[in-house]
Amino acid sequence: MHASRCGAAALRPLIAALLAASATMATTGAGQAEVAIRTRYLCKGQFDATEVTALFFNNRPSEVVLLTGSEGATRLLQGPSGSGARYSQGDDVFWIKGDQATWQQGRARALQCEVSSGSRGPTR
Repeated sequence: MHASRCGAAALRPLIAALLAASATMATTGAGQAEVAIRTRYLCKGQFDATEVTALFFNNRPSEVVLLTGSEGATRLLQGPSGSGARYSQGDDVFWIKGDQATWQQGRARALQCEVSSGSRGPTR
């Protein structure tokens, strides 16, 4: 199974829905309210840098949706991790430890990410 990734035109409705859903409280099956946590990262590759918005959902299973501007969205599920938090789907892995993260997209060179200052908090 591969990570969900599509072009920007096909994902505009999905991105709009995700942002709308993350801006409001969602009710889980247990009746508890839950908000997506939004964190912005600056991810650097060999020759360029990409701004990534991560929407963390702590429902079961926990997941992250990575929004990358014009390139679309990638949804990854949380898995076991010896240290930090690890999200993956197929060959894609987003591994967080503190304010640092590594984003491996298939066989491409991994991006080294760092939290942008003042970017954390609930999406309202």
